[in-house]
Amino acid sequence: MKYITLPPLTTKQKEIPPLIYRFRYINRLQFQKLTNEPHRPNMATRLKYLEDTKYLKNLYTKEQKTLYIPAHYCLWNIGINYLKTLGFDPKSLKKYYSDNTRKPSFINRCLFIV
Repeated sequence: MKYITLPPLTTKQKEIPPLIYRFRYINRLQFQKLTNEPHRPNMATRLKYLEDTKYLKNLYTKEQKTLYIPAHYCLWNIGINYLKTLGFDPKSLKKYYSDNTRKPSFINRCLFIV
């Protein structure tokens, strides 16, 4: 079995992947509400770091229609591996590998649940 070293996370960043596991898709505004973070730049830098280290996948296309809509985030490869190390069930995590190709109706339904 191939072992990988996961990039380090701060305690505030460790709160985010279990939330995505619970809801599948979340945008930045919902993250701020769920983690009680009042400052937008703090949450934006956390999400940017998690996106750069491939914990999260940003499902945002920069178009005129989506200019003022917050980006949607889902788990990505290293985020799924991180949840496996926390003890989440590997069989239930397999469905998260195809989250970036889901239909928009499914994504909107998951966002509505949050």
